[in-house]
Amino acid sequence: NFKFNVSNSGDDTIKDIQPFVGVGAVDWDFETDYSDLVTVQVKQGGAWVDVATQFGEGGSFNAFDLDGGDSLSYQLRVKVDREVPSAVGIAIGLAEYSDDKGCWVSDDENAGIYYFEVLPAGSDPGKPNDAKPQTGGKSPISDVNDVDVDGQLAETGSSSALPVLGLVGGFAVVAGTGVVFAVKRRKGATGAHA
Repeated sequence: NFKFNVSNSGDDTIKDIQPFVGVGAVDWDFETDYSDLVTVQVKQGGAWVDVATQFGEGGSFNAFDLDGGDSLSYQLRVKVDREVPSAVGIAIGLAEYSDDKGCWVSDDENAGIYYFEVLPAGSDPGKPNDAKPQTGGKSPISDVNDVDVDGQLAETGSSSALPVLGLVGGFAVVAGTGVVFAVKRRKGATGAHA
């Protein structure tokens, strides 16, 4: 399980922040794709709800505004089907927003791509390290789609104009002037969850 924190460390309100997520898994030779057996979920009203069920599909949350100094958290998890053997997990993620100066997409030195190990069901995960945040910059994008803001989980689906936000292991990326996205592994994760 992961805690996904969105924070605005700046003074001004940032409007229409749009986080995205996509994960997948392949064998260690990158020949067999297990991505259809990996699901990203968010805890909503006490139940786990699918955000992204396929790597190419991706998933997003509805856009939201965040006042300077405020933060918002989501509880997330990556559910891996028991059929997946030892594999390489892949998370790709970014977030975007636009303002009067243009459109901005979060970026980091990993280009939004993160790898993690998927252990076979029943394996002892040992004691994973607590990941440290990473920081990044901003870059303009050429196309921004309108997003319905109603405070609910957005429908999943892909668009070539929209990046995805990977949420695995633990990382932080900076989107524009002071929005920080972070994920932290919660202690005590068991079973086939990454």
